[in-house]
Amino acid sequence: MSEEVSAGQLSTVLRDALAGGGAATVTCTDATVLFAAVRALDALDGSDRPDETRLLATDGAAKAASRDFVTATAFADLRADDAAALRTVDPAALPEPMVVTDESVVPVLRGVPCKSVTVRVADTTLRSEYTDALSTRWDDAEGYDLDSYPRSDFLASLSDKFGDAFRADFERALAAPDTRGPGDGVDPVDLLVLVAAKHGEQSYELNRWGESFGVASVGKFSQSKRRLEEIGLVETEKVQTGSVGRPRQRLRIGLDDLAGADAEELVGAMRSVLG
Repeated sequence: MSEEVSAGQLSTVLRDALAGGGAATVTCTDATVLFAAVRALDALDGSDRPDETRLLATDGAAKAASRDFVTATAFADLRADDAAALRTVDPAALPEPMVVTDESVVPVLRGVPCKSVTVRVADTTLRSEYTDALSTRWDDAEGYDLDSYPRSDFLASLSDKFGDAFRADFERALAAPDTRGPGDGVDPVDLLVLVAAKHGEQSYELNRWGESFGVASVGKFSQSKRRLEEIGLVETEKVQTGSVGRPRQRLRIGLDDLAGADAEELVGAMRSVLG
C-alpha cells in the first residue's frame, strides 16, 4: 500500500474519530499520521470539529509538515481559529496512533491490507487513564510552529491579484491526486507557474506577487519557469507594456495537446516528467 493511499484512508478514519465537540488529542507517530490528522480537521466544519485538538507529534513528523504546503497552510488556518495546536515529544513517549476525545479512546490499527481501521473504546476508566497520561506528555512537550501563512489568506490574495478563475484552477491543481502526498507533493511554486501559464499571466506579475506575499523568492519562481520550459510544458511570449522599457514575458502552455487541458491534467503531465 502506497504512502499516499495510506494517508488518504487514514484521513477518513481520523475524521470519523474526531467528529464531535469537546477536546481531542491525536498521537502522531510519524509524518503520515500528522498529515492525515491535519487533513481530517481541515475537512470538518465548525460544528463537527472538536473545540480544540492537540496534536502530539515527533520532531521529524513536524519538520516534514512544515515543508508540505498543503499541511502547513491548512494547519495555520486551524491554529488561527484556535482549533488545533502542535507540540513535539520524543518518539519513545508516544503510544501507537490514537485519538482520545471526551467520549472515547480510538486506537488506529495500521498495516491492515488496503485500509486502516479503528476500534472505538468507550470505557470510562481507560479513557481517563489515557487522558491523564497524554495531558502530562502535552505539558512536557515542546511547542512547534510550522511557520506558514494561513491558506485562506493565501487564496484570498491570489484571487485579488489574478481573479477567481485563477484561484479555482489553483485549488483544483492543489487537490489533484498527483499533487497530494506526504512529503513529496508538487511544489506550490510549480503549480502557480503552471496555472499562470494556463491563464496567460505575465511572469513578472506572478513573481512580484509571490515574493511580496512570501511564497518564494523571485529567483525560485524563475527557476521553476526555466524547469517547466525545459520540459516543454511552459513557454513565454514577449509583451510590450509601454513605449519604453524592456518587454515582459507572458506565460503560455507550451504543448498544443495540453492547450485546453484542465488543471488536473496539467499537474499530471508535469508530475509524469518531473517525478
